[in-house]
Amino acid sequence: TTATPVYIFVSDSPLTPPSISSISPATTTVQSTVTVVGNNFTNQNNIYSSLGDIKNISSADGTSLTFNVNNFSKINVFNSIPEYKGKTLVVWFYIQNDRGVTAAPYQLNVKF
Repeated sequence: TTATPVYIFVSDSPLTPPSISSISPATTTVQSTVTVVGNNFTNQNNIYSSLGDIKNISSADGTSLTFNVNNFSKINVFNSIPEYKGKTLVVWFYIQNDRGVTAAPYQLNVKF
């Protein structure tokens, strides 16, 4: 078996952490781009999920950020599993930046 890293974030920042209000599309494919809408995003946001992470995603306006599902660090592992072909996986993710981390995970459905 392979060890899975556990991410723990400790923040004493007095700033309000990022929050997510919606994503578009809520169900997507591996090749698609996803837009996250919320608050308190910065010019260096990190996304942590069961598909791995994506680091240093910039938000120009502090209320939205965009990423490609193909950029998750472990996406190739999931793509290589034949049983996932044609199936939709529920992926939970957090956003972290210098303001803190989202209070709860947000759901993204990814069709392989």
